[in-house]
Amino acid sequence: MWSRRLVAVALVLLVAAPLASTAAAQQTDKQRQLANDIDATNKATQQARDQAAQFQAEKTRLNATLGDLATQVSAAEATLASAQALVDHLTAESATLTEQIDKTQTKLTSALNDAKASAVLLYQRPDTFSSLNLLGSADGSGSIVEGQHYLHQVSAKRRRDLARAERLKATLQGQKDELHTQQDQADQARAQAETTKNQVAALYAQQQSARDAAARAQAGYDAQVATLTAQQNDLLDQQAVEDARVREALANAGNTPPLMGSGRFLRPVGNAPITSTFGYRTDPITGVTAFHSGIDFGAPCGTPIHAGGNGTVIFAGVNGGYGNATIINHGGGLSTLYGHQSAFAVSVGQVVTAGQVIGYVGSTGKSTGCHVHFEVRVNGNPVDPAGYL
Repeated sequence: MWSRRLVAVALVLLVAAPLASTAAAQQTDKQRQLANDIDATNKATQQARDQAAQFQAEKTRLNATLGDLATQVSAAEATLASAQALVDHLTAESATLTEQIDKTQTKLTSALNDAKASAVLLYQRPDTFSSLNLLGSADGSGSIVEGQHYLHQVSAKRRRDLARAERLKATLQGQKDELHTQQDQADQARAQAETTKNQVAALYAQQQSARDAAARAQAGYDAQVATLTAQQNDLLDQQAVEDARVREALANAGNTPPLMGSGRFLRPVGNAPITSTFGYRTDPITGVTAFHSGIDFGAPCGTPIHAGGNGTVIFAGVNGGYGNATIINHGGGLSTLYGHQSAFAVSVGQVVTAGQVIGYVGSTGKSTGCHVHFEVRVNGNPVDPAGYL
């Protein structure tokens, strides 16, 4: 920013034609405004670029996250498919097991019926065998022995039927328990896989939404950068045109005769002491070595400032670090500048004579105390004022 402002001041100092002084000042103001606009556009463009880069980085990070989540989604879907396959397989097995349960139930019913029939026989035979026992005792035929043997066989069959019924009942219960266990395990596995898949899918959708938002933001800032770049190029074109106009004015002004009279400049504040000379010095504000393009005269604020020679005022206003500054064109490529004023006593376009009050000492702009900064420029280049005083 300082370099742009110094260039603007140099161009102002080079404009020398009295008849064109007001126009030259306007051109310089426009150049300064263009430089400020370009600087502001540069900053806005850089900010937009930084924002776009941040969202690009965020989008890249989210893309990597989405890749990991996509892998997890695929794994969850595979697990869910495997669990579903197990459910389908167990459903098929359940049908077979259900048939086995039905057959076992039929056998159990048959066994229970057989056991019941045996019990009926045992209940009915005692009277019959009692009669046979009496008959056998009468004729000695031995039928009671056969009756007892039959009774023993019926009783043994009953016990076998009951034991078979118990085994079938246990088998049936085991088959039912196995069926329920398999179904529970399959349902739990499928439910867990479904939950995992839904959770990962939801996270994927959330991250994808964030990635899309970052992409939209980046696109917006990219568009902003493009717009600002176009504006900046337009301002640079305007600046080039304005610079060409100023160069043309300088070329025309270089032929004007000197207006300073004796060839020497008066001191701007009489016998005020010099507090800083021309050349490199330690900047009192920044503390670094910097070029000082003039001489500083220390004087109380409000002290009148006098024109160094005859000329025309081509600038009177705020000029960056110079604060309130007045620039006088003396012709022949010579100009003088008076900076840090507290107030002005002349205006642009006014013709002044050597020693005329043009303003008052102050501490405006880049200043550490009351003084006047006095510059002499030849064709826009700063020279040591000591050679002209």
